[in-house]
Amino acid sequence: MRVRYKRIVVPMHCPEEGMADTALLELTTKGEMVLHGYDRDVDIAAEALGLPVSPCFIIEQQWDVIIVDSIARPQSMRSSYFEVLPQKVMQELLRVGPRIKEAAEEAYYESTYREPSSRWVDRAGMSFKSELFGPRSAVQTSVSGTPEKVWHSKYGKRQYSGVAVRVTLVTTVPAYITLLNKIPHGVVFDPKSKTWCMAASIVKVIDRNSVVVVAGKQGRGVAVDSRRALVQKGSDGSWVVKKWL
Repeated sequence: MRVRYKRIVVPMHCPEEGMADTALLELTTKGEMVLHGYDRDVDIAAEALGLPVSPCFIIEQQWDVIIVDSIARPQSMRSSYFEVLPQKVMQELLRVGPRIKEAAEEAYYESTYREPSSRWVDRAGMSFKSELFGPRSAVQTSVSGTPEKVWHSKYGKRQYSGVAVRVTLVTTVPAYITLLNKIPHGVVFDPKSKTWCMAASIVKVIDRNSVVVVAGKQGRGVAVDSRRALVQKGSDGSWVVKKWL
């Protein structure tokens, strides 16, 4: 699933409401926010004095929270930022945010990691969790899953233990959008293990058909470890691991 925001540029009232438009807010195709012509020193001084600050200052300081909320908690975002965000920007965040979450979930379902047996223990097996961070985050992207011992929910009747693995995707919004627009399904194929592996980000573009990605590699067990991989685009459009780095 290819996902990207529409580039939007809208006027903002800065430093105070009621003044002429002195700044422009730009939403980039990767979900980054840029304020053009904004003198933030006025708002920094106002904040230090305990005075009201402009919408531009609020948006700039809270952008990572805003864009993550549009993905993970879109309904709460409507009430939290309705009076601060320009309507066009709000609509675009709410249009694309759920699609990013959906793309991550689809990538998990397209992966073919071996799953622990859940025949006797209802809490066993494989599950998925995505943790997406804002554009300014320095988080290290990864796809990983550590086996954990779990017990059947009705412990008193079935005293059986099993293994659960939660595959966790950690990445930033711009990094994941870049990945999905290069590798639309968000997965790469490991021919050695014959496994479709989830990817989190592109580390390096070598040429049009060769990139280095961060992806989750499964070994002989059920654990998924985050590794870098050199992948190349095949004739059928899929991306194949040529070498784990």
